[in-house]
Amino acid sequence: MISSAANQQSRFDVSSVLEGQSRPAWRTCLITDNKAASDDIIEMLASGHAVSCANPAPGFPIDWSGADAFVIDAGRKTAEDMLELSRLVASAARLSKPVFIVLGPTMRLLAARVGLLVGVNALTRPLSTTTFVDVLDLLLEANAKSHGADRSHLRRLIGRSENVEAISAADDAMDRIFAAGLTRDRLDYGVIESRASTIIDTLGDSGIGAWISDVRRHHDQTYQHCLLVTGIAVAFGHQLRMGRDDMRRIAIGALMHDIGKAHIPLGILDKPAELNPDEMAIMRRHPEFGVAILRSQRHLPKEITDIVLNHHEYLNGSGYPNGLTAAEIPDIVRLITIADVLGALIEQRSYRAPMTGKEAYDVLLAMGSKLDADIVRAIRPTAFKATG
Repeated sequence: MISSAANQQSRFDVSSVLEGQSRPAWRTCLITDNKAASDDIIEMLASGHAVSCANPAPGFPIDWSGADAFVIDAGRKTAEDMLELSRLVASAARLSKPVFIVLGPTMRLLAARVGLLVGVNALTRPLSTTTFVDVLDLLLEANAKSHGADRSHLRRLIGRSENVEAISAADDAMDRIFAAGLTRDRLDYGVIESRASTIIDTLGDSGIGAWISDVRRHHDQTYQHCLLVTGIAVAFGHQLRMGRDDMRRIAIGALMHDIGKAHIPLGILDKPAELNPDEMAIMRRHPEFGVAILRSQRHLPKEITDIVLNHHEYLNGSGYPNGLTAAEIPDIVRLITIADVLGALIEQRSYRAPMTGKEAYDVLLAMGSKLDADIVRAIRPTAFKATG
């Protein structure tokens, strides 16, 4: 919904999308410069929301007080367009109202690079009712009950679907981590700890299979991989009956392990085929880039830096970037390395099908002296369930 001054120029539709029906409970403003391209969003919202549309173009001010929630459709914007949208999102994020931004496939890191993602709920097409409308309705209900509730209130509301909250928490953590990686701004470690605790609690209830099924719907390859590795590492921790502090370090380390990819060109990260040797050489620098990013962060536990730098090191000295051997690699890094390998094997790639948990576990066994054999044996039950 827009201000009355720009009423006739920028409003597409201020009535309920479904004519003849009683007015839905929630007023939701869809911000889009192409209503036809946003038909999927309108259709999904139609049954429970009074949908209005506003144009994000300069000169068409948006009435931020005129709706209960806002959905910004970023479509398939260019980097220049995304910079313009970042100003809009900054305005929306200050509201104590749910704000979603909908991205096209492979746009996630591009959005992070222009500061679009912190403080909003970012989703990637194709959308699903579970991850979009259901979560939006729950956030609206939480706001109505507590006048601006944050995601912690969702735990009581989601009930048997609480995995939705954990995926949302993990997504938010990844947005913050990559935004910090790109801007070198201070990362709010307390927020990341809170998001990690939500993931730990949820994995203890729902198990790794449900987590993998949900994460595979994520269409940004880098985020999908990081969330797979996080879920696998946390599931390992649950199986090994680790203490809460160790579990928290594992979850945070897994979320942050690929922060250096914030400085890998998108053409390499999003390439829909295997990397050539030159591209691989650039990709293999992401641990070093990650540690360079972390130097600007204060009071970050050493274990996290170790994970970021050394998660591609192997016990026999054949890993990178420094060719460490067993005595130089802490146990927590060894566990994340195994989770990282398993996550890569079971994730969806455009050029190959994902392995089953059993197939991936056989690969872990075949890697022999590269990996910690005691950990590999101990996590066998979890690895077999890592199919989704």
